[in-house]
Amino acid sequence: MKTRSHAFTLIELLVVIAIIAILAAILFPVFAQAKQAAKKTVCISNLKQVGLAEVMYASDNDDTFGGDLVGHYGAIANYAFWDWYYVNGFENPYPNSLYGYTSWQFQLIPYMKNDGKGSARVCPVAVEDKGDWSCTVQDDQYDHTSGSWAQHSPSTGQGSKGCSSYRMNGVTNGKSTTVMPEPAGTISFRESSTASDVAQVAPWNFIGMWGGPGWAQIDRKELDNNHNEGSDFAFADGHVSFKKKVGVKYSAFGFTGACVCYNNDGDCNGLAASDQADQLHLTLDGSNRGIQCATTTF
Repeated sequence: MKTRSHAFTLIELLVVIAIIAILAAILFPVFAQAKQAAKKTVCISNLKQVGLAEVMYASDNDDTFGGDLVGHYGAIANYAFWDWYYVNGFENPYPNSLYGYTSWQFQLIPYMKNDGKGSARVCPVAVEDKGDWSCTVQDDQYDHTSGSWAQHSPSTGQGSKGCSSYRMNGVTNGKSTTVMPEPAGTISFRESSTASDVAQVAPWNFIGMWGGPGWAQIDRKELDNNHNEGSDFAFADGHVSFKKKVGVKYSAFGFTGACVCYNNDGDCNGLAASDQADQLHLTLDGSNRGIQCATTTF
């Protein structure tokens, strides 16, 4: 006697498909969260290496932090060392010797020989800058491999050796750790959502660089918002921790007294001149340059 095989009916197939769809709807967000958590862990590890490298640099230099110390305008803590003109950005030794100082990125090379895209200097969630500050060798950058101003690079599309998504707190530039009232509570490095081959500083010395009323770029929309409305921060004692953006006070960068919004082409979130650094937290979402505070604690 022949047996007859039983095929799935249309209803049964639809039920199976529906179950699979439900399971996918439940599990895919979990997988996405796990992926984001893994990237966050990598960011913490990377920033830990950067922070400890700076601590080691300071221990070799009379307990004094490095930084973008003296720039084109004779400023301490420039917003960025102008190394985007050069092949490999902050990894190019020629501009450092040319201008007689080095950027904080260049200073850390002996302490963390891990550079370029995908290195410990870049958070996995950061997106490469697509402008002049990108992590790709661009057309007509100065090469200077032999010290000649006549050398220029072709647009090779190759990755630059210099690439980072972390920014140094300019208030700590050139400062001794012994003058910091609370190194464990003082931010030394922070995250940005963009990666570039430039040694960037945020906040930077608007007073010393262009005679402005305070320190600029304490807060911007691309800063400190990489992981679920928060970010990883490295502190002057070498430890790293995650904090919600709204939970970070301006005083953690070394500011005191009144802070105000300037260059208002964006949302200042009601910030007024009477607001105090020890009461404020990072909330800026607009496109304006940022908040300016005039007084530092060290």
